[in-house]
Amino acid sequence: MRASKESSTGGVGVTEVAGLFERIRWAPLENRDRHDLGTDLLVAARDPRRFDRGALIGVQVKGGPHWFSEPVLVNDEITGWWHRNDNEHFDYWIKHQLPHLLVLYDIDARTGYWVHVTSDRCESTGKGCKVFVPKTNTISEVDVPRLLEIALAQRGSISLEGTNFDAASTQVPPSDRLRYALLIPRLVAPHANRSASSALEPEEAIALLVLLHVSRLKQRLETNRDWPELDKKPLNSDWRWQFAFALWRFIAYDDKSSLKDVQATAVREDWRTASTVLLAGAELSIGVPREGAYLVAEELARDKAAPVDHAWLHLHASRFADEAGLRDEAKSHASQAITLLTGIGDDPTASLLSGVGYRALLNLASWRESAESISGTLRAGDNAGSWWRDQQLRWALDAAAMSQFREWAHDTSSRWDAEPPAQQLLPSRFMALFSADRAGLAAAEARLGRFGSQCAKTDDEFRSAYSRLLSSGDKASVVLAGRRAWRCGPAQVLAELSTDCVPERFSPGRVDALLEFWGAFGDLGMPTAADDVVLWCLNRAVNEEAANEPHDKAPRVASLLGAIKGALGACSASVLERVAAELHSVPVHWTHLKDICSVAEELERLAPTALDAELFLDLASRSAEHSELARLLGLSAKLGSEVARVRLLQAAKEGNLLAAAIGFEDGFLTEGIAEQSAQTLVQLLEKERHQAARGSFGFGRSVDTCLFLVNLSFSLPRIARWTEVMSYLGDNAVIADHKESSIYRIVRDLVLLPEEAVDLLLHQITGLRTSRFLPTNFFDMKGKWRSAAGLAALVQFGVGGQSDLEVETFVAGALAGEGDGRQMAWWVLREFRPAGYDVLALQSLGDSDPSIRGAAARFVGRRVEGGADTPTLRRAVERICVDGSVLVPLALVTELTNHCPEWAKGLIHPVRDHPSAKVRAATRGIVDATP
Repeated sequence: MRASKESSTGGVGVTEVAGLFERIRWAPLENRDRHDLGTDLLVAARDPRRFDRGALIGVQVKGGPHWFSEPVLVNDEITGWWHRNDNEHFDYWIKHQLPHLLVLYDIDARTGYWVHVTSDRCESTGKGCKVFVPKTNTISEVDVPRLLEIALAQRGSISLEGTNFDAASTQVPPSDRLRYALLIPRLVAPHANRSASSALEPEEAIALLVLLHVSRLKQRLETNRDWPELDKKPLNSDWRWQFAFALWRFIAYDDKSSLKDVQATAVREDWRTASTVLLAGAELSIGVPREGAYLVAEELARDKAAPVDHAWLHLHASRFADEAGLRDEAKSHASQAITLLTGIGDDPTASLLSGVGYRALLNLASWRESAESISGTLRAGDNAGSWWRDQQLRWALDAAAMSQFREWAHDTSSRWDAEPPAQQLLPSRFMALFSADRAGLAAAEARLGRFGSQCAKTDDEFRSAYSRLLSSGDKASVVLAGRRAWRCGPAQVLAELSTDCVPERFSPGRVDALLEFWGAFGDLGMPTAADDVVLWCLNRAVNEEAANEPHDKAPRVASLLGAIKGALGACSASVLERVAAELHSVPVHWTHLKDICSVAEELERLAPTALDAELFLDLASRSAEHSELARLLGLSAKLGSEVARVRLLQAAKEGNLLAAAIGFEDGFLTEGIAEQSAQTLVQLLEKERHQAARGSFGFGRSVDTCLFLVNLSFSLPRIARWTEVMSYLGDNAVIADHKESSIYRIVRDLVLLPEEAVDLLLHQITGLRTSRFLPTNFFDMKGKWRSAAGLAALVQFGVGGQSDLEVETFVAGALAGEGDGRQMAWWVLREFRPAGYDVLALQSLGDSDPSIRGAAARFVGRRVEGGADTPTLRRAVERICVDGSVLVPLALVTELTNHCPEWAKGLIHPVRDHPSAKVRAATRGIVDATP
């Protein structure tokens, strides 16, 4: 009997397609019933490293030239072929539990073209269906990643619900147990309510350590023959017990020596991977990322780890590359990890690591790329491992909140807690560190830093907590916690930590936070560190390429200039000269100009002789920005440029109020331009009143219109506009924030105020008293509005409209009220210097509110500057000088700048070495001044 030509061709096609799969190192198995079932081959998928992935794929082969009779042409080029068949075949391939490939095999070219048959690729023809087979899809090494993704796409996942109570290492495959214990310890650590009679496995002890259930572990170890005591080496030589001991040494003491030992002695590949990851994480944790990167790279080069473990190593390599600023290399490692982890659905550590990989890619992407990949990242991150971690974190946060609640409620009862709240927050850090989850590690460090800063009782505790904030890159928390130390102490800790905020530590994840630190607290920087940071920032800022980088992880020029400005006060004279010489080289862009002006103004204050007037005139000539142009011209004119002075006056004449205000402040303004400006200011005041009546408040004003008009009216009585000023101050629709500076200026020179203006002011007291301050959070319109009664009291007391008893009554009431009222009380007392409040000032210097301490310090400074000398005042000055903040000593020396008695100079002498450059400079200017 003669075989048909078609059956012969088909047999050759199946055999040779099987050979093509063997060439890409997959394992084909011929299906003997292929003619009945529509599946010619069952192929076992392997990854590019020849690891069998435990997944099968079905293949239907169509061999011979007649299957290529319906090509699809694009620009006369064949892009593929249509394959037609009946609905029954397509339904079979699509509904099959295994993914199915249709392969058209060209016998002459010995090339197989494939398509994954899915419902969305099938088109109805009326009699049946057709599917397009692309010419670009070939069974070759190039297509292995796509073929592997198809093979793994329909893998199922096992259910792990209920494993919290039944957690044990025996529930996990042996070669996966260490990875589970480090990444998802909840699935391995025995539940607290389970019987302790069963033997404790090493992986279970490791899981308990990662969760920091130290007390539970100690109880379990009491009867354990393998490892009876945590701080002593295990008696059992089993490598896993030695690994557990090494982990404990790292967690408890930051000791990595034992980790090196276990990493060097690991004989199994899963052991070697786990110990390498742990040692690399330890190197990163203690600030030696290069050593960790080398360890991971060496292990990847060995290429012996199983797929999930190999992906784990790739993620750590990505983490280290990102830390070193190697973005493309970091993205490559993360992509390889995701590919390796695709389709491993029965391993929650795999899905967890896959989510870490997707998040790493998102964080490494530019803002355009991240917008496109955010949905995939969210899907990948929505996995069981992340859910268990979130549960662990929720318990820790609940414990922390309950701890704070009990402290608030003054709960003094004794109670037993499994672990302290801060300790319960640490597992999230360890799990993020071990999984190479950079974003998760940063979030964990930020949580620990915030909680630790809030609960710190000693300088060492605050130092540790603030270091975590700096390493987390959470710039908002860095500023908030630092601001509290600046205002309340310990400011010395910020000064000491500035040496950790230097360019070699400016990794991509930390650079923004460290620049924010220098911008906010640069005056507390150590001189050498400040010099390094300023020069690094200057080099970056003047670099055109860096300045114009797209929205990615590079620091913005505004951040660089902000850090320069903040750190200038702590810099050496040579660095100040360098900045003065190169500042004009920063690219002039409207987003940079404001910051350039701020740096220049700070330089003018610190080192005016280092500045060149012509440089700022050149910057002004290259700028068209209205308000910053005036600032540049003002600086140049102040430094002696006649051309800048003429241009500044011309700008003022053309209606630029900021130019007029700068010219007035520096004594350049002519009377004619001043009168023109006064008319403009009156119009603006009226406009602001109309806006306020409609509930609108002006923001972003370059000039305080009312204050400028007050200054003009004091200086040039001929053009005074007191009627308009007093009407504005008495309009209760205008918020008190817009009146505050003007009131302080008027009160300071009440003796120069014309009598008719005093009468007008007293007439407007009611409106002033009922004005409102903006709420602390302006966007929360239900917020509490502060009273402006203190401003009204300042005016009334200043003109003698109140008796001593009324003054004392107001002060007593204000001091007993909220923080704002208490500050206002000290403002009133400072302006009118009653001698009977020295003891109260001394007491207020111990107030927990730094604003009250600062206000009391200014009161003391004003009393001393005015010639008062009492034992109480001397004790107050001594207390101020040992205050650990910047705010309080700075408040004192600011008041003593004009005049300081010799006895006071001796008392403030120690502040010459204060951590703050501002305090040091002001104090030395006072102490070293010749009488």
